[in-house]
Amino acid sequence: MGDGVDWPAYYRKEAEISDFDPAQGDEAEVLRCEAAWSVFPPEQAGSMLDVGCGEGHFCGWVKDRGGPRRVVGLDISRTRLERARSRRPGVHFVEGQITHMPFGESAFDVVTCVEVLEHMESPSRVLAECARVAGRWVVVTVPDGERLRRALCPHCLRTFPLDGHLASFDRTALEGLAQDCGLRVECLTTYRRPVVGMPRPLGAAVRRLQSLLFPAPGLYLAARMRKG
Repeated sequence: MGDGVDWPAYYRKEAEISDFDPAQGDEAEVLRCEAAWSVFPPEQAGSMLDVGCGEGHFCGWVKDRGGPRRVVGLDISRTRLERARSRRPGVHFVEGQITHMPFGESAFDVVTCVEVLEHMESPSRVLAECARVAGRWVVVTVPDGERLRRALCPHCLRTFPLDGHLASFDRTALEGLAQDCGLRVECLTTYRRPVVGMPRPLGAAVRRLQSLLFPAPGLYLAARMRKG
């Protein structure tokens, strides 16, 4: 793969030393979950697959808020899936590659892909696979307008992408990617940091107004895409 890095092995190893848990006060993970939930389908969905689910935090987030009855998480990291199973017994977790998912076509009403595409050498392959197994919707979040950066490893003297981010997206790029994968963007928002001291609904309205008046990059782009 690019840069001579075995990225699947990288993510398995990274899982051994990281544990992003909103229940333990990880603000970044809370914001990622909020961003994805902000564009979750308003209609009732019976089943959901979370692609690149990690420790299952968004799966739990959805279940706790009365989301789909059947929630499945897919990840490449056995370590993270073991953590997920111990924390979320009501969710079914599957180990597998996100470019070749072990599910049939239209197997889930909604497929979510939260902060995953920016790690992929070929985001289109992943999103196309999400579209294949989705029956109705695909929900995606990515960093908004991120400038990709590289650092020099002091040991091997080779450069590597910071945070493992290989792709960057703005609104136009994300809409174009969706179209290439046969998806229609129903909702695309710039998710900004919640306004401190305000009730969440009011804070969401303020963020929406900010994005309209000041279209600078926010924290995340969150999109709900419709299949067909």
